[in-house]
Amino acid sequence: MSVVIKGITSGNGAEVTSFNALQVTLEDSVGNRAGRRQRELIPANQESILIAGRNDDLAMSLRVDRRGNIVTGNYIPELLENFEGATLNVQKWLTATTTFSPAQSSVGGYVFNNTSLVTANAVSILQSQRQFYKHPRIPLQIKLRVRANIATNSNADFGFGLPVTTTMLVPNGLAVRIVNGLWFVVLTFNNAELASPVAVLQPDGVTQFSTANLNSEFYVVDVNVDDDNAIVTVQDTGTGECVGFARVVVPITSLAMWGATSLPVYARVWNASVAPATAPVFTLGYFQALSTDWNVSPDMSQAAASLGMSAGRNPYTGAQTENHTNSTAPVLATLSNIAAGYVTLGGKFQFAAPAGAVTDFALFGFAVPVGSRFICEGVRIESYNTGATVATVATVIEWAVGFNSSAVSLATTNIVRRQCGVQSYAIGVAIGAVAPAIDITFATPEAVESGRFLHVILNVPIGAATASQVIRGQVSIKGRFI
Repeated sequence: MSVVIKGITSGNGAEVTSFNALQVTLEDSVGNRAGRRQRELIPANQESILIAGRNDDLAMSLRVDRRGNIVTGNYIPELLENFEGATLNVQKWLTATTTFSPAQSSVGGYVFNNTSLVTANAVSILQSQRQFYKHPRIPLQIKLRVRANIATNSNADFGFGLPVTTTMLVPNGLAVRIVNGLWFVVLTFNNAELASPVAVLQPDGVTQFSTANLNSEFYVVDVNVDDDNAIVTVQDTGTGECVGFARVVVPITSLAMWGATSLPVYARVWNASVAPATAPVFTLGYFQALSTDWNVSPDMSQAAASLGMSAGRNPYTGAQTENHTNSTAPVLATLSNIAAGYVTLGGKFQFAAPAGAVTDFALFGFAVPVGSRFICEGVRIESYNTGATVATVATVIEWAVGFNSSAVSLATTNIVRRQCGVQSYAIGVAIGAVAPAIDITFATPEAVESGRFLHVILNVPIGAATASQVIRGQVSIKGRFI
């Protein structure tokens, strides 16, 4: 049985070619052929077909600027936190809590109400130290994995802004607000909501997305802030389905999206003045902030600086990695081949002049935090003589750096050593004499893997054991965590 396809208006039928191909012509709304051949003339009133791609279950149109240039995204990392370990990174975050007891662990993430309290007016806030500029044409994005079961008389929100304890309205910013289990997007300018909160709906735009399993499941939330609007999506990563969507626009009566040059990112949960019957559940698995559409790309050192992964701080806790205590001299190191004099990533040191020997000493032995990796690009070593004048025998020091040892002992066979240079103090050198500095940059950086050791090694081939003669100095390790 054959089927004839015929137009209602013209009565013309579709043509089938000799190759059994149905021949049709796509037209735009004013009658122009939408498909054009290479170098074919285009009428002045020609319209276009939008190009889209698939992201999970959503069709997303390709973005262009006002001139029609395709915008490629080019994400620039601004902040990344995986909440690993039991200690919050104090270089990245500020906290403010009343009654609630937050906690962090590698298996549980950051839990705002770890003891499941229902106390009235209890609050827990996590806020970034860093503030983020919203430049025109430079969208901002935050991406987080969140579990939230917020019942009656509890509230939670997260986004850009400076929250004030249990005050629901953030003075300036854009936030996803969770009230009585329902999710909304709120835009505020100078302590006033720019418009009524926009509900986060299912993609069909009809109903609020289901929150029945939020107590036990994590959802991935993307908040994309552009010049004049913001889009929020909520994804169920178990199915890949986008379960929530909202778009809020800046009203034409508003000066800007928010009344601040820059704002931090934050998340918080709090109880109302009436105690809830059910303790609020609010947990973060990770938190990422990005800026997009830059026509530049940061190098490794710039990206590491933005993410708080310099050599000077622990990448997870933010604790100082160098040996340097305020207004305090370094303790006198015990020189050993099998144990570290200091367990830090360089810093200040001092040791009593030993007898000349072939023994290598592990002056510093730093274990790279588990889960991270350290890229060493070089080292700078400075030292000077203290305590006593060099007496009958000169002091000669050979310096080296060791990489990727599986143990602190320098006898470990898998250590890789790189030579740095020699410093010496001649007989008769007085207190305060400074040896020429050693400053090495490796043409090819050395990597130290998770849990492995970076050593600063010294050997004193010439010297006399003199307790009163002390060599003091400092070691600066060049590089970054990745």
